[in-house]
Amino acid sequence: MPMLASYHHFAGRHWETGSVHNYYAYRGVKAPHTGQPYSEALLMGISGGVVMGYFTFAYAGFDPHVALLTRNTFDPLNTLLARLGVVQEVIQTSKADKAVRNLVDTLADGLPALVWADMWSLPYNALPDEGGMWAMFPILVYGYTEQGHR
Repeated sequence: MPMLASYHHFAGRHWETGSVHNYYAYRGVKAPHTGQPYSEALLMGISGGVVMGYFTFAYAGFDPHVALLTRNTFDPLNTLLARLGVVQEVIQTSKADKAVRNLVDTLADGLPALVWADMWSLPYNALPDEGGMWAMFPILVYGYTEQGHR
């Protein structure tokens, strides 16, 4: 299965900005003012920047909790990509086998794939299976094997 052997861009502090930074670094895209890959700080500003806010939640069967917002959470990835003028090829399917084919085809073209993944389902996050808990975040995939993806 395809693997981008020359991929070695694992910097990143946040889902959206880290994924875009790593994609651009791999592709050799440089910021004109620094000659370096776009920094996450710049990408964060472009995506909507720092905010302060909070939401309170109370769901049946769960303890009430508060979520503090420290960055724009209202569609920051699409905002970032639109403001950068990124031309996107968005491929969607509800079928797992078709999703794998789409991913493998992208990797075979020599490109990493920016995909939406459920952070609760990713084994390396070690989150408990609470049934009904989900949160989709973008991740950059640079390889795929039958045993799983990287």
